[in-house]
Amino acid sequence: QAMNIHTDLPAALMRSLAVAPLNRGVAVLIRHGDRHHIPQGEYGDECTLTEHGLARAQLLGASLPGPLSPVANSSPLRRCVQTVQAIAAGAGGTIEPTPDPLLGKPGAFVFDGPQAGPMFLERGTRQVVLDLIAGRELPGIRSCEAGSARLLTGLLASLPAGPALRFHASHDAIVLPFLVWATRGALRGEDWIAPLDGGLVWLDDDGPRVAWNGEVFTPPAREATC
Repeated sequence: QAMNIHTDLPAALMRSLAVAPLNRGVAVLIRHGDRHHIPQGEYGDECTLTEHGLARAQLLGASLPGPLSPVANSSPLRRCVQTVQAIAAGAGGTIEPTPDPLLGKPGAFVFDGPQAGPMFLERGTRQVVLDLIAGRELPGIRSCEAGSARLLTGLLASLPAGPALRFHASHDAIVLPFLVWATRGALRGEDWIAPLDGGLVWLDDDGPRVAWNGEVFTPPAREATC
């Protein structure tokens, strides 16, 4: 069955791509594509994309409004690497993304994996992320504002020098709290973040900008709270 850009790609991301400044380098931070099920009590490090997830990522690559950067970043986990590869294939190219610890293993928020890891297994990713966004102190995990500021700094440092879209494939537990912080709560934690959805980051003449769901935001000062 043929896929459709209007029904098979995240509407929020497509709206943001439509307002992207195509005369600048833009970072596209997304959650990886649709993956296979991760059994309860497992980290899912070896989990890969489904065929549907691969097809949707290729459709995203074929639907970009501007040129794709020949370099990209991803979490080291296979499903994120696959996402970038499929986007590049859809755009008619090939990319082997650079593993980025800000995007996963451990990510921008976790600073002590042995402390944080069991908590994700016991409480579930959703509850841990909602607690993070709510400002609760969590063992081995930076605050929402501190982790988000680290990620924003990394995204800005890797912006393409010229007009291009550079992809950064990560996980819901990283993309969601970052966007809640960067949009000052326009995206709520309860809304969650779907596969392939995410936001855009670029540097305007007077500072950083973040796009989510077609709206452009000035992120908080980097010491500001979620």
